[in-house]
Amino acid sequence: MASAFLMINIPTINALHNRIPFASPKLATKLQAIHGGNSSFLTKKTLLHEFNIEDYRTKTLRKIHKALDEAVPLQDPTTLHEAMRYTILAGKERFFPTLCVASGELVGGDESSVMAMACSIEMVNTVGLVLDDLPCMDNDDLRRGKAASHKVFGEATTILACNALMCLAAEHLITKTKHVVSPKHLFGATVEMYSAFGSKGCTAGQIADIDSEGKQLCLNELEFIHNHKPGDEIGSTEKLGKKVGRDLLRNKATYPKLIGLDESKKFARDLVAKALQELTCFDSTKAAPMYHLANFVVNRS
Repeated sequence: MASAFLMINIPTINALHNRIPFASPKLATKLQAIHGGNSSFLTKKTLLHEFNIEDYRTKTLRKIHKALDEAVPLQDPTTLHEAMRYTILAGKERFFPTLCVASGELVGGDESSVMAMACSIEMVNTVGLVLDDLPCMDNDDLRRGKAASHKVFGEATTILACNALMCLAAEHLITKTKHVVSPKHLFGATVEMYSAFGSKGCTAGQIADIDSEGKQLCLNELEFIHNHKPGDEIGSTEKLGKKVGRDLLRNKATYPKLIGLDESKKFARDLVAKALQELTCFDSTKAAPMYHLANFVVNRS
């Protein structure tokens, strides 16, 4: 889902990749010289420029949370809006909206021009997570350090809140950016966002995940699931805010189960190395948040 989210910045990174004026091919050579052409550079504390990723994340998270609080106000019907706000305001890391802001900055934009998109992304992704927790799916009791939405509001209200959030995501994106970007780009961004969640995106990943329980999957099938289904914070139960190890209990296919823990870590490092290589044609200062976000993902505990 993350790769689909990266495509929806306006204009898209792919479109600017070949024509952006501050892109410098010399950066690729510089990276090779600095990092020796392998993924060992992922353990470095600095990358091209000194950049404090924790300061960047803290400031960006504060602004994202404020924007979400304003985007999903507490109003009538009260119970519905309480349920809508319950999970979406509990996010601690908000990796996808932060990635949206960073990718917007990468191509010359600023946070104000992409904040509505970042909020809409968080709404859509949260819907996927909340639905994933329902008893008819993964039946999880915790999400983001709190009781899952259906444990607080019941299944019916939770599902209705998800419906409302999905609609609000499009409404918020369109109304807040219609004077910032062209109708063409706004239309494309809206289509990309909902395609990322639809039958060829997260929903496809979710149904594949459900169908895979108790089955032995090949690597390609496992990659399909994890490339498509919704994602949230990662880490221990304390950091994640939900119980870990449930995939093992439900006999679900996972990378460590299929290829082992060491190979899984290597696979993650290799994927990040490929992602960083794609950034080498961009201005290194503007790319710094993206570099460090990738480094954060693969090296965090």
